[in-house]
Amino acid sequence: MLNLGTGDLHKGFPNVTVQLGLTNDPRAMEFRGSLPAAPEIFQLYRNWQILYSALYQYYGWSIRLEVEDTGITNFSEVEFHDLCQQLSSKINIWLHLGQFRKIDQKLRTQLNPNEEICLIIATSDNLLRRLSWHLWSFFEDYPNAENVRTTGF
Repeated sequence: MLNLGTGDLHKGFPNVTVQLGLTNDPRAMEFRGSLPAAPEIFQLYRNWQILYSALYQYYGWSIRLEVEDTGITNFSEVEFHDLCQQLSSKINIWLHLGQFRKIDQKLRTQLNPNEEICLIIATSDNLLRRLSWHLWSFFEDYPNAENVRTTGF
C-alpha cells in the first residue's frame, strides 16, 4: 500500500508511507518518504481531460469522464498524443524526485518482477485517485503488477 497521506499536487506530500507485505501476513515492511509539489501535473491532467472529452465527442463515442463543457472545437489526435506523453513524463519525473526515489528503489529491491503484485494507493486527493498511475515506470519493470486500485481515507 502506497499511502500519500495528506497533501495535494500544489503543496506536496510530506508524509508518504509504503507498506510492503504478503497477503495474509501481518509482518509488513514500511518505508517513509515524501513527494514535492507538482502543480504542472494538475494542469496537464486537466488539459488531458478536456481533450479526451472533445476527442470522444468528435467521434461520437460514449464519454466516461465528467468534464465541464469548454467549447473546444479545434484539437487534433496528435495534440492529444503529445499531451499524453507530457503527462506520462511529468508523472515519472515527479515519482523519481527526492525521498520518493528512495522508496521506489527499496520497492525494486524487495519485489520480484515475475511475481504478482497488488498496489493500493491511499490518498484523500480526488485527482490523484483518478491519475493514470499505470504510467509510472515501475509498472514497465513489473509486468505482473495488478491494476492499481485507489482508495480514500
